Amino acid sequence: LTQEGYLAGVYANKHWLERRINDKRINQYQIWLAQWNDQPTYNGSFGIWQYTNSGMVNGIDGRVDMDYCFVDYPSIIKSRELNGYKKPSPKPPPAQDKPVQNQPVRDENGIKVGDTVLFKGGPVYTSSTAKLAAGKKSKAACKVTIMASGAPHPYHCIGGGVYGWVDAADVTTDIPASDIPAALSQVRAGDIVEYSGRLYADSYGGQPGKTVSGRYRVDRVIEGREYGIHIPAGWIKASDAKKVY
Repeated sequence: LTQEGYLAGVYANKHWLERRINDKRINQYQIWLAQWNDQPTYNGSFGIWQYTNSGMVNGIDGRVDMDYCFVDYPSIIKSRELNGYKKPSPKPPPAQDKPVQNQPVRDENGIKVGDTVLFKGGPVYTSSTAKLAAGKKSKAACKVTIMASGAPHPYHCIGGGVYGWVDAADVTTDIPASDIPAALSQVRAGDIVEYSGRLYADSYGGQPGKTVSGRYRVDRVIEGREYGIHIPAGWIKASDAKKVY
């Protein structure tokens, strides 16, 4: 692809990048990291992070992949005349195309992406500029996953049943520890949890299965889902899982 004039990249999950194709040769390519988690834990450089396969987008039925892009790829492609693009003369200096890690910045309210905040309760919107609310949610601790400074509803939050854009007046960083659910504040992929209860077919609590009891390794977490913790045998109720280590 590179020889034919295209900007090439590698799409892979953390396991593949670290254990299957961990080779210095991939450093010359753009990395698209697929890690469904609340924060990326891959230590290498990457330009795109696919953080879930269970997103919701207006106009699309069902769940879709959601990504953060930290590099302006269209500008890089056009400035270097890749992928069939030709730029007018004179040629400007090539843009820097090294993938960079996302560096969250706090806004005027002291909030940054990744913070756990307290949603006081109120309307939740499908976009940062929506005129009508999709519904209302009660008070809950949640994580800020995207920010849109200056927008009517500047914070996209996930957790405690909240999934969508909310008003700045409805969130605060002053959150008592007692209001942070254990699943939101503690359990991460790779942790060992103690759980007694039923297994489920999905993170929405669908198709309840057999009852299990014991200690299990967590292989996936979806914040904000009532049954958002996955162990090898299936999905479990997050509030009933106690972190061991």
